[in-house]
Amino acid sequence: MKVVEMLAVGLRLMGVYLVYSVFHTLLTRFSYWSAMQAQFEGQSYWMISLIIVEALIFAAIAFLLLRFPVTVARWLLGRQAGAEAVLQGKLNDLQTVLFCVVGVYVLSQSLPYLAESLLWLPGDAGDSREGLWFPRVIPVLVGLLQTALGLYLTLQAKGLSRLLSRLRG
Repeated sequence: MKVVEMLAVGLRLMGVYLVYSVFHTLLTRFSYWSAMQAQFEGQSYWMISLIIVEALIFAAIAFLLLRFPVTVARWLLGRQAGAEAVLQGKLNDLQTVLFCVVGVYVLSQSLPYLAESLLWLPGDAGDSREGLWFPRVIPVLVGLLQTALGLYLTLQAKGLSRLLSRLRG
């Protein structure tokens, strides 16, 4: 099995997980919306559109990962895409694939969390008491940090694998 094929299997698994996440996100967001409908009385239309846009974005990503996993794997691996079989090749190739799959998993977890945090960031516009913005900003910062980590693991998997090999000696 080549490096690209191995990564494609992991990406396809992440696509299946994202399909589950889309349904879970829709159910969660609509239950939040129905519970908070009285609070956001005049802004209900934009909350529903944000929920639908979020679900469509994740559904599109899931479609790409399920329908074109080899193409996405080649794009993520770059020039390494024509590498030999992983099990007969180097440990670095296997590490690269695993880092990339873990990065895609972290992204699949962090992006919905970040979207939810951004959705609740405005909070209650009528509440102007000082200091109440801080608890709403922390989840956004955590989501941004998780997204950055996922992007780094996904896009710099080859360099991270080389660094780990150097550290081992």
